Amino acid sequence: MIIVVVPLIAHMVYIITFFFKFLQEDDIKEKYGHYYQDIDTSTMMKSYYYVFFFIRRILLVCIIFFFSDSGSLQLVSHFALSFAYLIYLVGVKPF
Repeated sequence: MIIVVVPLIAHMVYIITFFFKFLQEDDIKEKYGHYYQDIDTSTMMKSYYYVFFFIRRILLVCIIFFFSDSGSLQLVSHFALSFAYLIYLVGVKPF
């Protein structure tokens, strides 16, 4: 799974970073619009919504897998990750 998702995230970061000024153009939107569909692209932080979403999901799976012996560490890690994501959503408002 990580073998597929990490290159996908890297590609998303590349497209959004280097083509940020051109995200609303028809040819870029046609090729890569699925990376930022339904997202406000007025700022770069808003455009990175799906990147942060995928990273959060990968980290949640890694936390469950690697910290399977420590339920309290899983709980604290999940809470911290969810709280950080909530701060991003409230602060940036990507929709």
